[in-house]
Amino acid sequence: MITVGALVGDRGLSYAVQRNIAVLLSAQAISAGAITLSVALGSVMARRLTGSDEVSGIPATVNLVAGAFAAYSASRLMAARGRRVGLSAGYMLGAIGAVVAASFAIAGSFLGFLLGSAMVGGGNAFIQLSRYAAAELVPVAIRGRTVGLMLFGSVIGAMLAVGLARIVERGARSFDIDTIQLSWLTAGVLLACGAALVGSMFRSMPPAPTPEVDGALPVEDRSTWQVLRAPTVLLGMLSLVTAQGVMVMLMNLMPLHADHLGASLPTISLLFSGHFVGMFGFALVTGRLVDRWGARIVSASGGGLMISSAVVAILAVTPLDLGLSLFLLGLGWNFCFVSGSTLLTEALRPAERTKVQGTIDFFGYLAAATCVAGGGIAFGAFGFEAVAVLGLVLASALVAALSIGWLRRAPIAATAADS
Repeated sequence: MITVGALVGDRGLSYAVQRNIAVLLSAQAISAGAITLSVALGSVMARRLTGSDEVSGIPATVNLVAGAFAAYSASRLMAARGRRVGLSAGYMLGAIGAVVAASFAIAGSFLGFLLGSAMVGGGNAFIQLSRYAAAELVPVAIRGRTVGLMLFGSVIGAMLAVGLARIVERGARSFDIDTIQLSWLTAGVLLACGAALVGSMFRSMPPAPTPEVDGALPVEDRSTWQVLRAPTVLLGMLSLVTAQGVMVMLMNLMPLHADHLGASLPTISLLFSGHFVGMFGFALVTGRLVDRWGARIVSASGGGLMISSAVVAILAVTPLDLGLSLFLLGLGWNFCFVSGSTLLTEALRPAERTKVQGTIDFFGYLAAATCVAGGGIAFGAFGFEAVAVLGLVLASALVAALSIGWLRRAPIAATAADS
C-alpha cells in the first residue's frame, strides 16, 4: 500500500502527520481541478462578455492582484487562528467567488464576473499556503519532497479537470447553458468540497523541530523586515518571486506569439500540455533533488532552465520551438518554486512562518501581475522577442544573485545532504 510516508521517503511518520498531509494533498488536487475549469477560461469568458480581445487579459490581472493582497491577509489569519481555519476560509472564498462569477456571466455582467474572479484569486492565495502547512509537519530532511508532493497534487487536479470537462460539456448541452459558465459553477462545488474536507479532517498539531536558522535576534525582536533581510529568507524570496514573474509573463504572452507563427488552437493547447508537465510532473523528483543537493543548487538550476527557455523563445521560428520553450519554462519554475518554498520552511522560526510566507507570496503575486502588464506593453511595442529578453534578464539576475559572496555564505538549514 502506498502511503504518504512512502511517497516522501519516511515510513516512520506518525499516522496523524500522514493523515494531515493526505487531507491537504487531496484538497490541493480538488483546488487545481477547480482552477483549471474556471480561471484558465477567464480570458475566453471576457471575450464573450465584451466582444473585445483587448480585455481578455483583465481577468487574469484582477485574479493576480487580488491574490497578492489575499496572501498577506491569509498569513495574518493563519497566524492568529491556525492553518485549518485559514485554509477552510480560502476554499470557501474561492467557492463563493466561482458561483458569483458564473452568476454574473449568465447575467451578462463583465464587472460582476471580474468581482467573482477576484474572489477566486483571493481564495487561491489562501490555498497556496497549503504547501507550507504540509512541509512544517515533517523533519527537515524530507521537506523538499513534501513540498514536491503537494505540488504534484496539481497534476492529479489537472487530470480531474480533463475528466470533468467532458461531463460539464454534456451537462451544458442538457441544461442549455454555456459550457464555460457551467465550468465556473462546477469549480464552486469543487472548492466547497475542499473546504469541507480541510475543515472536518485536518487537525492542528505542533510543527516538527527545525535546526537553528539565520539571525541572532530572539523571535520576539525580529520584525518582518528583519526576517526578510536574513540571507536564507532572501534567497527563498528571490527564487519564488523571480520564477513567478518570469513564468506567468512568458506563459500568458507566448500563445499570442504562437498564433502569429500560424499555430492552431489545438496546437497551442498541446504546447501548454507540455508546459504543465514541466511545472508539475517532476515535482516529486525536484523535492528529492532539494533534499539531496540543497535548495540553493536546485534554485540556480531552475534559473538556468528559465534562461534556456528565454533563449529558445527568442530564436523560435516554429510552434514546436515554443513548445520546447514552454516545457523548459515550466520545469525551471518547478525547480525554483520547490526549492524556494523549502527554504522558507527551514529558514523561519515557527512563530514567523505564516506571517512571512504570506508576505512573500504577496510579492510573488505582485511580481506576476507587474510582469504580465509590462510584458504586454513590450509585446505591443517591440514584439515577443522583447518579452523573451526581459525574461532572460530577470532569470539571469536570479542566477547572478546566487553567486554573490554574501549570499553564498548564508547559513542554510541542514538538509539530508548535510547529515
